[in-house]
Amino acid sequence: ILHAVREVWTSPFSERSFRWRQAVLINPEHVYPSVLLHRTVPSEISGVVVTADLETGEQGALTVSVSEGVAAVVDGGAPETVVLLPDGGMRLMASSRTATRKVVPLPPGEGVEVTAAQGRDPLLGDVETRALRAVAAEVLAKMPPRDGLPWDIELGFAKGTLYLMQIRPLRTSRAAGTHPYLRRLDEGAALAAEKIDLAGLLP
Repeated sequence: ILHAVREVWTSPFSERSFRWRQAVLINPEHVYPSVLLHRTVPSEISGVVVTADLETGEQGALTVSVSEGVAAVVDGGAPETVVLLPDGGMRLMASSRTATRKVVPLPPGEGVEVTAAQGRDPLLGDVETRALRAVAAEVLAKMPPRDGLPWDIELGFAKGTLYLMQIRPLRTSRAAGTHPYLRRLDEGAALAAEKIDLAGLLP
């Protein structure tokens, strides 16, 4: 665990991180690494929910990208991406190109196991979509969006139970705000419409 903490803490000093900060931040010298530790969840499905339609910008819709196992994309697979519409409907953005393998966490101290993927298509059923709508509604009720930015919610499903990993504001440009979300994060940094001033956030 201590080795992993060091790896995460030093990640902002990689070439990729420097490039992202130069593109997005007015004052890229402000670097404040933090490390979040939480219990590992052996998710059968994991992914992210953004509390807006990333293609149209519509509020009230949810953009969802999920894949099998605990990794977003494993062994060449691509996430299933859908938009859950306010009227209860669903729009498919990208079908899951299921990987042949998935990552499954083992008991504490034993690492992870790479095993064959089940190849479910679609990954999200009625039970999962209802749970996603419910957790997004609860998040928005308890934490209204700040500065008009939608929330980026990371979560997973294990044995039918939804587990929340983390929530953070989503920053992306209009040009980069398209699907699939996970594959365009780096483009978002390069095409940022306006830079962020971290100094204004300091006490």
